[in-house]
Amino acid sequence: MAANPGFAQQGTLRTVFRVVGVLALLGFVLLLVLFAKDVASTMGDESFVPETPNFMLFFAALPLLIVAGVCLNAGFGGAAARYAAGEVMPVAKDSLEYLTDGQGVGHLGRTPGAPPEDHAGPSCSRCGVRNDAEATFCDACGDRLA
Repeated sequence: MAANPGFAQQGTLRTVFRVVGVLALLGFVLLLVLFAKDVASTMGDESFVPETPNFMLFFAALPLLIVAGVCLNAGFGGAAARYAAGEVMPVAKDSLEYLTDGQGVGHLGRTPGAPPEDHAGPSCSRCGVRNDAEATFCDACGDRLA
């Protein structure tokens, strides 16, 4: 497996996205609380006319929610993908093994230890490749099989 196939500063970028995302989310919550306090204070009045500047905080909070969502998705996307793959891949492998009777599709879902039907013959003493059961010569190097 490659050491780190991503960007050169991937760990730093991931941390920056996580911090900015959490700060934007906290800013959104703060503006939403101030907005709710303003709306609740005007509810008791006879004339419900929100003239205070805090009423517009809801509209200022929405872009912060979008920024928080994008940054947190970028910061935690890899961890979420690894978790999802860890949950899904064993089930997919078992399903492939069941559907293909242990032979798999390509190399996916192949039962360990069960040789493929077309390569169940002797191994070559020169190169080690397993050949067909009725083979006289090695498929890989052409040497005579014992």
